[in-house]
Amino acid sequence: MVYRIVNESDAAQYLAFFIAVVSETDNLASSPEEVNKLTVDDERAFIKASSGSGSFSMAAFDGDVICGSCDIRISVRPRTRHRAEMGISVLRKYWGQALQGSCLPVLLMKLLPEVSGR
Repeated sequence: MVYRIVNESDAAQYLAFFIAVVSETDNLASSPEEVNKLTVDDERAFIKASSGSGSFSMAAFDGDVICGSCDIRISVRPRTRHRAEMGISVLRKYWGQALQGSCLPVLLMKLLPEVSGR
């Protein structure tokens, strides 16, 4: 498994993952109806805007397949910049494999400079 930060060139693959994972569970904030309206350009713009605000998405790759993601959204408001939200999603095929727990050290190494630099 390879873990890395999602970038704009991953937009098509990340959107395909998002559509798949949302269709497999009711436990995510988005519904299949909402996600199916998104385009690759929408996803690319979201990735760009997120990275510009200090937020980011990390994906778990099994070869060329995105099988999981962990999103960190850091508040942009001055009084709440010390707060962040984390969301995790994993394709059903990979459930129970401790996929996201394995990425936490990598994620923390990315997050610490972002938070400490504010």
